[in-house]
Amino acid sequence: MQLSEMKLEDLESVTKLGAQLGYPYSLSEIRERFAEVSVSSVHKLFVAKESGIVCGWVQVCKERETLLSDARAEITALV
Repeated sequence: MQLSEMKLEDLESVTKLGAQLGYPYSLSEIRERFAEVSVSSVHKLFVAKESGIVCGWVQVCKERETLLSDARAEITALV
C-alpha cells in the first residue's frame, strides 16, 4: 500500500468512496471543496493506493494549542 498527498486525479475515486459511506456529493462538489481544502495551511489530504487504485483517504487538520493542550493534528475524515 502506498500513501501520498491527494491529487486532482484521485477525486473521482474519493467521491465514490465517500458515497459508499453515506456522503453522496457529486464530483463537481468534491472538486470545489478540494480546491479550497488543498491549499489550506492547516488541512492535509492523503490517499492510500493499492496497485495504483485509491482504496482509502484521510483528511488531517492542524489544531492550535488551547489553554489545556498543545498543538496537535486531528483526523477529520477517514475513509
